[in-house]
Amino acid sequence: MESQQRRTDYADVMNGEQERLQQIFSTGYLRPSHEEIEANLPRAKEFLQGGKLAMIIPVKEKRPVGESLLSNVTRKLPPRCITVVDGGSEARALEAARKYGIRVLSASKILDALDWERLLPILATEERPYGARGTNGKGVAVLAGYLFQYGVAHYAHFQPAWICQHDIELAEYEKYRGLEYLLYGLFQKPAARYVKMAQGGRENERCMAMRSALSCIATSPYVAPAVRKYAAELFEKLTTDKWMLTGEFMIDWATAMRRPFAIGFLEETLIALFTGSSIRVANPNPRSDDKNSQQKESKMQQEICNFLLAVALGEQRVCEWSVEDIARFNHRVLSRPIRMGWIPEPEDLGPVRAEVFEQNRIIPSVTMLEDGGFINETKLEQLVSSH
Repeated sequence: MESQQRRTDYADVMNGEQERLQQIFSTGYLRPSHEEIEANLPRAKEFLQGGKLAMIIPVKEKRPVGESLLSNVTRKLPPRCITVVDGGSEARALEAARKYGIRVLSASKILDALDWERLLPILATEERPYGARGTNGKGVAVLAGYLFQYGVAHYAHFQPAWICQHDIELAEYEKYRGLEYLLYGLFQKPAARYVKMAQGGRENERCMAMRSALSCIATSPYVAPAVRKYAAELFEKLTTDKWMLTGEFMIDWATAMRRPFAIGFLEETLIALFTGSSIRVANPNPRSDDKNSQQKESKMQQEICNFLLAVALGEQRVCEWSVEDIARFNHRVLSRPIRMGWIPEPEDLGPVRAEVFEQNRIIPSVTMLEDGGFINETKLEQLVSSH
């Protein structure tokens, strides 16, 4: 009888915990209907035409891309509010941007405005991370876009309230309606600082497994109490994201300037770690884009998992990192190569594939770069005035 009571009590505890977690996961999650999106269109048009949002689009492509996205967003957002940042694309890949009169800037040229002699020791590398540097291009191109937007705010006196980051290679964008769904989230939750898309699938199950595993660290008797506490915080924050790695999101200006950057595909994960709770907007419309190869996806997801584990064990919140903390993390953690195995496609009957590759590095935020005197203001002002 006593044993039965213990089992009942334990079941009640588990059920109570599941209900508590489900409440956390549901908070800030919006599911607008088609009619609600349509009803918001007049307000969205006024918002977009009012200069309250700037869109940054990182690009590193070999084939022509962007026709579907750019033909759509330029009907809603003034071209001066859109910046395509080229991280090493072939010339034909940028034809659509030029066709619609959108500013196209080289990530490398923007980043010439930074003091790399002082930055490279912080990054724990001897090689400047250009936007064209292999798979490490996206985060560098994003940093360049934010840095240019900072210059526009200072020298052209145009400072939007929000920055929208957006991937470019989407097809049939008129069906996806990314901007409309993000703006719906902002209008419903005007105090939000981070609004992002939510969809299922998209390989997020891999990193969700790691995010859920943070709960194991949070309850482990073998790690320090401070580590357990931070792991519990990360578990509850990160597992709320249905699509943590989305390429479409909005972030308010102050947060955008204060958040650090990753050189490559850790970008979206780093933002999720840095910000507080996000508003997630369910978008039922198809998102047609290029699918990663199994090799690329496996390497990206493994690097994300390793990064989350290292951050959790480090105890210190990403939002509290200083330049010195970033340098320490780069040197102690990210300067070591990743070793991993990945499973090839089912039709490939070969063994597990081995990979050893260099990790991302973390780059200080724009605010940190400004405060530390890393920005050559003269070069940046000249770049802004010429575009």
